[in-house]
Amino acid sequence: MTGVQTCALPISLAEGLECLKNHSSDLVLLDLGLPDSWGLKTVDKLHQSYPQIPVIVLTGLADEEAGVEAIKRGAIDYILKPFKPEGLRTRIGIVLQIIELQQKLLLLANTDELTGLVNRRHFFDILEREILQAKIKGSSLAVMMFDIDHFKSINDSYGHLGGDRKSVVEG
Repeated sequence: MTGVQTCALPISLAEGLECLKNHSSDLVLLDLGLPDSWGLKTVDKLHQSYPQIPVIVLTGLADEEAGVEAIKRGAIDYILKPFKPEGLRTRIGIVLQIIELQQKLLLLANTDELTGLVNRRHFFDILEREILQAKIKGSSLAVMMFDIDHFKSINDSYGHLGGDRKSVVEG
């Protein structure tokens, strides 16, 4: 996670989108009433531009349906105004914990437990992306694969899990 960075307030949606373009952000606190955008359209515009950044909606509308609709449109939470600072800090903390857990899960899903290197699934995701980029740029792409663990015969005899156990025991 990065340190807390904010853009100068009050802010319009256009200024907020510009700020997001120029700064790495873990979370956006979004008021539904901005000078250049009002209501749930604000959530839509932000989510279209930055779908990967979680958004907590702050709203003075004492309408729970608007908060639920904001979540359906991509917000992660909503808080009715006026709010207590401790409540806001707690909700922000929960969202940041969720982000951290998602990053850990992604790391576990994409790396080999024994070596810490990217696993086959992640390799093929990267390869697919590189092939697409090469097609878009009209450039070539070369891929070479080497078997560096010399466990092919063990893997062939005992399977990959057996080879993993053997490498841990002998490693």
